[in-house]
Amino acid sequence: MQFLAEERKRREMEEGNENDGNYPEWATNVEDSARDDEELQEIMGDALEDPEAMKRRVENRVQRKSRDILESKKGSVNPMAVSFRDFDALDSHIWLEFYTRPTDKDVELIGSIFRSWFVLGRLGGFNAMNMQLTSSAPNAPLSYSQEKAKEAQEIGDTFFHNIGDVEFQDNWARLWVDLGTSDPVSLDMLINTLANLSSDHVGIKQLVFGGKNLGDWDEDLITEEAGYRSYKI
Repeated sequence: MQFLAEERKRREMEEGNENDGNYPEWATNVEDSARDDEELQEIMGDALEDPEAMKRRVENRVQRKSRDILESKKGSVNPMAVSFRDFDALDSHIWLEFYTRPTDKDVELIGSIFRSWFVLGRLGGFNAMNMQLTSSAPNAPLSYSQEKAKEAQEIGDTFFHNIGDVEFQDNWARLWVDLGTSDPVSLDMLINTLANLSSDHVGIKQLVFGGKNLGDWDEDLITEEAGYRSYKI
């Protein structure tokens, strides 16, 4: 910042303005703030010694942020259809049909949802026998009983066994699952999550549990050049 001040003074002297009163006060304040603000330094870059350049940087930043804030939802107003087709929780695919081909960003988002879902299931998070807070009486003080939790564990484990990668072809995606001993509450939570994903971010036409080769799925199509993509769980 000392260099910037010296550079500013040099330029003023060259222009015959030895009195720095012509330098905008707001620009001085920005430079002072940038000393301890890394984000502001990143925004301003090499424009700190140039008030007009700083002004343009701020205007561009505001315009970009405004577009992000005012951007309309990309999801669908139509509710996501949910169906089951000979679904075997130990050996089946879960299918997603989208209204349009998902972008690479959509693929990352969808894949991260399934990865998080699998981690929760692998750790035994979907145990319907130990839903103490959900089963509490309305307006009752919340409490948790270790004794009830132990009783639920003694009844049996509730763990996901395995899950495949999320595969994408055109406007379809699929995921192979072995839900092990987990309870159907895992499916409820997944449906709720994907329904909100569909309405707010990526429009999903239908979610299907079970079934084979939906959407003319091509088992031989396994290269990115041919339109195949995957998210590794």
